[in-house]
Amino acid sequence: MNPNVRAIVLSCLLVLAAASAARPAFAESRAEVAAQDALKKAESDYVARTYGAGSARLKKALKGCGANKCSVGVRAALRRDIGAMQFRKGQRGAAIKSWAAALKLQPGLAMNPLYDAPDLLAAYATAGGGVARESGGGTAVPSVGFSHAPAMEQRVNTPLPVYVEGGSTDVARVVARYKGSTMSGWRGVDLEKVGAGWGGLIPCSDVTSGTMRYYIEGVNSQKVVVASSGDLEHPHTVPIRDEISGDEPALPGMKAPAQCSAKAADCPPDFPGCGKPAAGTEKSEEETEQGKEKEEGKGIERRRRFWVGLSGALDFMPLPAGTNVCQLDPQTSLPLNSSNYYCANGDGTDFPNRNDGGALNGELVSGKSGNVGGGIALGNLRLMLSFDYALSKNVLLGARLGIVLFDYPGGQPTLGPGQSTDAATRDGRTGGLGRPLGESLPGLHAEVRATFVFGDDPLAHAGLAPVLFAGAGASEFDGHTSDVITISNGQSGPVNIWRTDGPFFLMAGGGLRWALGPSIAANVAVRANVAGFANGLVATFGPEVGIQYGF
Repeated sequence: MNPNVRAIVLSCLLVLAAASAARPAFAESRAEVAAQDALKKAESDYVARTYGAGSARLKKALKGCGANKCSVGVRAALRRDIGAMQFRKGQRGAAIKSWAAALKLQPGLAMNPLYDAPDLLAAYATAGGGVARESGGGTAVPSVGFSHAPAMEQRVNTPLPVYVEGGSTDVARVVARYKGSTMSGWRGVDLEKVGAGWGGLIPCSDVTSGTMRYYIEGVNSQKVVVASSGDLEHPHTVPIRDEISGDEPALPGMKAPAQCSAKAADCPPDFPGCGKPAAGTEKSEEETEQGKEKEEGKGIERRRRFWVGLSGALDFMPLPAGTNVCQLDPQTSLPLNSSNYYCANGDGTDFPNRNDGGALNGELVSGKSGNVGGGIALGNLRLMLSFDYALSKNVLLGARLGIVLFDYPGGQPTLGPGQSTDAATRDGRTGGLGRPLGESLPGLHAEVRATFVFGDDPLAHAGLAPVLFAGAGASEFDGHTSDVITISNGQSGPVNIWRTDGPFFLMAGGGLRWALGPSIAANVAVRANVAGFANGLVATFGPEVGIQYGF
């Protein structure tokens, strides 16, 4: 074979051999990373008590590891944590088998510190397992950015000082995550600025005989960990004893905290955590973090107190049947009908004319002087600015101020500007708010209302919620139809027949409030109004829509 050809063939074989060797290594690395990720996510499942989901996640990762795609330690950890999930699901026999398989792979494997509750540890011990890993005995605890020296020991029922220095300049919050010997889960305590570092006290009620484990994390404003000392699997440890032989631990520049008694009055000044919490009031770290998220406006958003916006309402008015509704009393010039009907020409002037001494009124033909057959007529359109204040989680108290469109236009333009010219207002039978300013301006609308929003703190949540509201105010309420009028000389023509009343009204309604976010809400409702009172009653109903911004 040609030497050059032989060299090329050998080179190709070497490349193929290297690729064949690299592929399993790559597959092993990928399976190992996936398994480690599953172990981490399963810890969140455990805290959330979704043990079935955590077990399924770990079993899937174990299947992906196969017989040799993951390290022995990772495969053992998967089986160990599957057993923890099974134990919490009440499957004790299955848990013992999983732990036995884990310990066969890695004898002496310690329990995951996050899962080391007394009952679980006792069961794990029956399978031959050991206690959780600790950082004592000279084992190095990993640190990133922080410098920390744990206390050598502490007395029971005495706040345990924790102090760190260092960390990057963007550290916004420092938390010590801790777990005492009798605690079923991890909790957190915030460290405050103390001298050149950060310090705080683990509450004395959690400092019980045995071993206190903790690690420290510093996070930035985006809640990203940027500095740490220890971690969940490698915590700092401090022996907790009835009596200690060395110096009592203290924060820099401060006195050592005194031992707490059961009475809050005996607690040392400014030291948190003295006294055992009342039964049922202890909070897990998860609950503590949720509380902080609420305070910081994360998770469930804080309730907005003030809401401003725009709204519109369209009225429909029932029109009672009537005959000769345009005729006036010759003596008083008031309409003879009892339904508050007023007639007007197409240009908006009063019909009949009020300035001709009653001449036109006397020429109206009976039976053809404005007839109404009844039914529902289009009423006013109200455009309003809205303001509401949240009195509680469910109750809003507010006001609406706006203008009234499609309102009754009657008037005599021969009267000077600035005068109340429409007949109904002069007769005291309509709302007429704003009419003294001029007939070309729309009427005004003002109301106060109370609103009840159904649900569990609905003003702090996005989503739909039913609402009921009621209120009172001042405005005018109008609706109209038309008819052909005939006078004695045989002439005829169309007139508009208006039903009008006000100014006082009561209203009520209900609908839906759609919170699009923590500060934006849209409202759709149906409202009913009853107006008048001084001159009979006029009822209207119709839709109301609006949008509001909360702050």
